Amino acid sequence: MLAGYQEPKPMVFSGLYPIDGTDYPVLRDALDKLQLNDASLVFEPETSAALGFGFRCGFLGLLHLEITRARLEREFKLDLISTAPNVVYRVEMEDGTEHVVTNPSEFPSGKIARIFEPVVKGTVLSPSDYIGQIMELCQERRGVLHGMDYLSEDRVEMRYTLPMAEISSTSSTTSSRAPRATPRSTTSPPASRRPTWSRWTSCSRARPWTPSRPSCTRTRPTRTAWR
Repeated sequence: MLAGYQEPKPMVFSGLYPIDGTDYPVLRDALDKLQLNDASLVFEPETSAALGFGFRCGFLGLLHLEITRARLEREFKLDLISTAPNVVYRVEMEDGTEHVVTNPSEFPSGKIARIFEPVVKGTVLSPSDYIGQIMELCQERRGVLHGMDYLSEDRVEMRYTLPMAEISSTSSTTSSRAPRATPRSTTSPPASRRPTWSRWTSCSRARPWTPSRPSCTRTRPTRTAWR
């Protein structure tokens, strides 16, 4: 392995199930073939009481998910059902053990000390007429505003930190409610600021998440931005 190389780490997980149960072996072979030229695609068998036999697949993002499903349906003539995408959570128990949760059914029971979720740093470009609408939308999605600059009289740039789970599950809603907003992304070099944080992906940082804590009070910086 080349020095400095890191294996791609999936950030979004979704289940893929064939509508026709007899296509399960075809789906398995198709995923094997796609994985030959897409090292970032990971999958494992999964069973659902409602959907039958399928695969739990990991993707780099929503676009990667859409492209992979489109290729499976177009190139291998498969009719598929995909479950709602979700992200990975890291759960620290009070006894010191850690659990990586990619599925709600894997959430551990017992006394939980902290829960970490991946977050991204987002920059939104928009006409100034939509500032209030976008700020309201980001606040509803547990976003934290880090700054806002006017690029011109009618164009503004807003910088937010947002949980990746909110981006994954509400991208279509965001598009419809703020049609003229333009998200963009940049990548910053990794650096450590707080030892209590742990870097758990190559493109983002994790932060503690507590359901009872107000979402608008989190102001921790991250390493990746989305646009």
